[in-house]
Amino acid sequence: MGGLIIMDQQSKFALLDWIPYRLMQDNGQALCRWLYVGEKEFTEPFFDSTIGMCQQASQNSQLKRSVSDANALKQWKDYTNPVKPGALIFHVSRCGSTLVSQLLASSKENIVLSEVPFFDELLMGKNGIDINVPDTALLSAAIAFHTHQRHPEQQRFFIKTDSWHMFYYKEYRELFPALPLILLYREPAAVIRSQKKNPGMHAVQGLSPARLFDINDESATREEYMGAVLEQYYQRFLAIAQQDKHAVLVNYGEGVLSMMEKISVAAGIAPTEEQRAIWQERSQYHAKYPDESFKGDSEMAIDPEKFSAAVKAYEALEAWRLSNKN
Repeated sequence: MGGLIIMDQQSKFALLDWIPYRLMQDNGQALCRWLYVGEKEFTEPFFDSTIGMCQQASQNSQLKRSVSDANALKQWKDYTNPVKPGALIFHVSRCGSTLVSQLLASSKENIVLSEVPFFDELLMGKNGIDINVPDTALLSAAIAFHTHQRHPEQQRFFIKTDSWHMFYYKEYRELFPALPLILLYREPAAVIRSQKKNPGMHAVQGLSPARLFDINDESATREEYMGAVLEQYYQRFLAIAQQDKHAVLVNYGEGVLSMMEKISVAAGIAPTEEQRAIWQERSQYHAKYPDESFKGDSEMAIDPEKFSAAVKAYEALEAWRLSNKN
């Protein structure tokens, strides 16, 4: 591609077999690397696994890097034919969000984007690209390429963001002002047990995206730090739910099938009995490792006193959900 803006019709069609997937910088210029996806369906639990599979294609050989000016995406967006949006899914992590995305992806009607690394880069910057104010036009273009209709069955898309994307609520709402926004969460003790066993980046002090939380306590234990993060997550969810009429609170404790019914109603989907049976079957297996049976959560010992503020924030969020029949 090489940054060319003017393309003939054949090049325009060829472009739609690719997605932008990495930011780069060259002499102060923001560049975008492209990944050939062809007709690949995005069904992996996380999008970085999808990228890994696509990188094996000959078109993605390290000897043939496809690069353009990042801003070219805004113009090339017009060549895409994205399906309609179904819903955005914000979550607090370790709350069933990956399983939800897998159940949604079990239908060929849905394109499900589960934690797309390129969206992270556009929001926070990476690889030398400094983004103080996220470029929503660039994010919109990137979403259009990822949600381009590559199969006739595809009708709608869902974006399951990284948990910390809730701090970019305004940017997403600028792009999708009336789209159903699923706020998926879980009680703090279960989340913290999971994070202690296998911590995500946001659960470790000093790792990106720690700057979003503004927590400056280097002596904090893992439980205390994650408790402080969860407190902010729950508080932000409550603020969004109180002001956004399109927000839907969904608690993992409601049960997987109840969660899916709630999300379906919000997105305007009428699941068939066959689809419900597929959900029931898939929910018996691990969300992140589809070949492994789900064995339940660990009963790792934790100290609730170390995250009592998170518990109070969770209880306030739950009280709002229950009082508003959300």
